[in-house]
Formats: sequence, C-alpha cells, structure tokens
Amino acid sequence: MQDLVNKMQNKSFCYLANKTNSCQNAYMPKRLITSLIISAVTLGALFIALVWVPAEAAYRSYCLNNYDLGIYGQALFQLSLQNPNPWLSVREINLFNDHLDPILFFLVPFKSLAHPATLLIRFEMLLALATAGTFLMMAQRRAITFATATFMAAFILFNRASLGAFAFPAHPGTWAILPLSWTCWFLWREKWRAALLTFFFCLLCKEEYPVVGIAVGLSMIASGRRRPGAEFLAVSLLWAFLAFVLRPALLGHSGQYADSAKQGSGLTYLLQWNSLREIALWSIAWTLPLIPILALAWLTGIKADRKFLTRASLTKNAPVIAIFLALLAVRAVGGWWFSHRSVPLATVAAFLTIQLVPSYRYPRRSQNFTWAIAGILLALTAHQSLRPALRYWQGSSMAPHCPSQPSRIASLDQAVASLLARPEGKALVQGNILPHLVERNAVHHLGAAADGPESFQWLLVEKNNLGSMWPADTAFVENTVIKWRAISGVRAVMDDENVLILERPDYRSL
Repeated sequence: MQDLVNKMQNKSFCYLANKTNSCQNAYMPKRLITSLIISAVTLGALFIALVWVPAEAAYRSYCLNNYDLGIYGQALFQLSLQNPNPWLSVREINLFNDHLDPILFFLVPFKSLAHPATLLIRFEMLLALATAGTFLMMAQRRAITFATATFMAAFILFNRASLGAFAFPAHPGTWAILPLSWTCWFLWREKWRAALLTFFFCLLCKEEYPVVGIAVGLSMIASGRRRPGAEFLAVSLLWAFLAFVLRPALLGHSGQYADSAKQGSGLTYLLQWNSLREIALWSIAWTLPLIPILALAWLTGIKADRKFLTRASLTKNAPVIAIFLALLAVRAVGGWWFSHRSVPLATVAAFLTIQLVPSYRYPRRSQNFTWAIAGILLALTAHQSLRPALRYWQGSSMAPHCPSQPSRIASLDQAVASLLARPEGKALVQGNILPHLVERNAVHHLGAAADGPESFQWLLVEKNNLGSMWPADTAFVENTVIKWRAISGVRAVMDDENVLILERPDYRSL
C-alpha cells in the first residue's frame, strides 16, 4: 500500500515538474525540504542584516540623495486616481513624463503604513527576497539542484550589480527583477501565457521592456513557436506605442531616456578607453561568480567529447537569451550600466547559467569544488559594497558625508520638522534632506532647480560640507548661502552647528 502511495506522489510531482527534467526520484524527501527552509532563513537573515537594515539606517542618517529616493517618494505620496500624473517638484517634471512606471499604483493603497521613502525601501527589499526565493522554489520543484538554488539565490541578493541597486533605492527598474525572474522561469517551462502575464508586470516597471518583449517575440517566432511569439510581439508593440507615441502626445515631451537611446549616447562611452574600462570592470565584478560554473561545463564537455552548448539547448532557451541580449543592447546604446541599472542583467544571467549549464550532468566532486570557488568569488566581489553595512554594525558612520552623530541627526530632524510645519512657499533644499520632505509641496533640489536661488522663500542646507550635495558641490552650496545672506531682510530660522535654514519674509511682496 505504501509503495502505491509513493508511486502516486511521484506521478503527481512529475506532472508539475519541468518537462526537461527526469521524474526519477521525483518525490521530495523531507531532508530536502528542511535544507531549503534552512537555506531560505539563512540567506534572508544575512540579507536583512547586511542590506535591508543598513539601507534604512542610511536613510535615517541622511545619507541618501533625492535621486531617486526623494523623487519616487514624492511620486508615491502624491499619486492617486484623482492625480494620476503628479507634478514632482523635487525633479521638476510630471511623474509619467519622466518614466513610464505605473507599477507605482500598486503601492498607493499602502501609503498610510509608513513614510513614502521607508515604504519604498521595504518594498524593494521584499521583492529582492522574493526573487531569490524563486530559485529555491525551482529546487522544490526539482528543476534544479539544492546547491544550484542556494548559490543562485545568494547571487541574486549579493552580487555587485544587485548590491549597487539595493544601496541606491528605490527604483521600479529594480522591482522588475521579480516578474522578470518568473518570466524566465515560465519561458523555460514553456508556459507561454503565464510568461506573458508576468512579463506584463515588467512592462509596468520601465519603458525598456517593450524592446525586450519584441526581441522575445521574434526569437520565439524564429524558433517555430509562432503563436506565443506573436502574442509577445503584439503586447510589446502595443506598449511601445503607448510609451513612445501616445504618452508624449497626451502628456507632452516624455523622451528624455528614449532620446538618449536614439542618439546612441552610450556608444560614445564604449569608444572611450576610460569609460569602457570602467564599464568592463563593473561588468566583470558582478559576472565573476558565474565564471566557475561556465568553466565547469566547458571543461566537462571537452573531457566527455560533447559540445558545451547544443543546438537543442540554444533553441529551447532562445527567448531567455533574447531577453539578456535586448537588455544588454539597451544599456550599450543608452549608456545605463551602473547603480541600479545592471540588476536585471544579473537576474537573467543567473537563469541563463542554470538553463544552459544544467548542474546535474556533472560529477558531484567537481560540482562541490565549483560551488566553493563561486561562493568565494561572490563573497570577495560583494565585500566592497558591503563595507558601509559592516561599518554600521561596528557602530561607525556608514560614509564620510553622513556621520551618524546623534547631534547631527537631531538637528536635521528638527530642520525637517520646522520646514514641514511651514508648508507655504518654495523651498530650495540640499539633496540628502529632500527624501525626508516629500510630504511638503514646492520643495526643490539645490543644484538641480531650474530657477535661480532668488526665486525661493526658503533655503535649507547642511553645514560642515556634509550630506550628499550632488549635483551641486561644496563651492555651489557655499556661494548660494553667501548670496542669500546678502539679500536684505533674510533671516535665519535655524542656525546651529549642523543645519542652516534661511527665510525671505518679504518673498510674497516680491
């Protein structure tokens, strides 16, 4: 009787498992379930300790610039069905004239749970954990081995490209990695409608994904999957029309990022040695942990006298290859590589590695050695990005421009509260303070505002050459303060050792 139950369990699991996998020994032992739970808890705890908590601490310490936490914080605070395209004073542009990322509407019902910036950070971190969990789910389905799942989950959370994004919150472009990972998973399993549904959420995150969808559709049509390919192509072309034709026709100029791609701005970076070297070093840093896995496949293939990549595997994985190449091409043409911009590439690269190089084909001893080397490379390449987190847990300042001195934080908190209590009048504010002021109307970014300093009623800056001043610099901030102090009638609302708030009481009469 027990044998019959086991056979039924195996049959049921084989029905759910990836079609390319053997169903031999498909029944999942309790030991594997326990191992997956331990792996998930361990990786989750490490990510929370080394990435999530330090990111929120950086926000509370006024380390993070208006670009882009303040921009999306103000967007979330103002966004509603009654105000679907709000004016963002911190960016001086309407939201959807800048980026087309309606995924933000999904966060609107949760605005009351936390400050907009805090909510954005937490949402981004949860999506990162969910993306890593995708690989553990694949192991639970027996599509990949436990070791593969654990490493790839760790890779998603701690590779240099991902850490660059998580330390620079918050961006819908980063949020795309969750639906992107599920799109790759469903394409691999040939679940075309499910893949199209999850890809739709990628379209909601950034306007580069119509290009990606067109590439996927063409690759599927070319490999004989005409109907699903046509569906991908149709949806992507429709969204491209919405993003690049209908949006500017209805909202006005919306072509800042599209213009960069049209002009091929990124290609000039690839033709200059210094920028090309910087891009190459950045790309090598996040791809390096994957190299031992690819090397194992290549060396094993030579030894066994078989091809590293077969025509069948290339054909089957053509849609995911198309995603990677399209994302790569967009970055090459537009010049978008650093900060949060390479994390989608890293996510797809992880999927391509396990799809093109199935680890279960190789000797266990070779695999163990490979995972050890890959893990060491992941730790070494991640160490530099994790230094601020390590300093945080040691009780030190996370960065020189934002020392975690209680007196400094208290002064900045007081300055923010003071300006929020005075909601009237345009305020010119230093970049690292703006994410805390997104609930106030008419706050503008010092150094990025179109109007001159004389057009504002309030000036708020941090002293001692501290804070993230970009795109301004120390000289610009100091000159602005000098000009303001020279204006007749200007008074200091707050002027302590850390913060300066100046007001022009006669602003309205002027």
